[in-house]
Amino acid sequence: MTRPDAHERPPRPDAEITAGWPDEPGNEELAALAGELKSARPALPAGAMERVGAALRRELDARSDRTRRWRWFIGAATAAAAAAMLSLGILLNSPGDVAPGLAPAEDRYAVRFAPPAGPTPHRALLCLDSYESLYTDAK
Repeated sequence: MTRPDAHERPPRPDAEITAGWPDEPGNEELAALAGELKSARPALPAGAMERVGAALRRELDARSDRTRRWRWFIGAATAAAAAAMLSLGILLNSPGDVAPGLAPAEDRYAVRFAPPAGPTPHRALLCLDSYESLYTDAK
């Protein structure tokens, strides 16, 4: 549900209830009900309507201020948590005391590739020499 902007004026109370609805010719019962509802409600003076509108705007402004403060608080808490997790990750993954002059350990594995399973072409699939200008800086 969307809330109107706090600075917008609330809709006038005498606005037509069915504004924007399609006409329903022949539905006299609905028209009679709308007329009864409209005539049965008491009309407030303009000063009273202004007071109600001002109270409504104050309440909406106060709520939007509270919402804005909560959003800032949640954003700041999220940023602080992310910074703490990042710094903790850096601390935990940093190398400890390494003796100077020692090389890091390396592993080497011998890998044998199987020959292709199918027949091999007798010539290159693409003549790279004719397209050399596409992948070198030579002119």
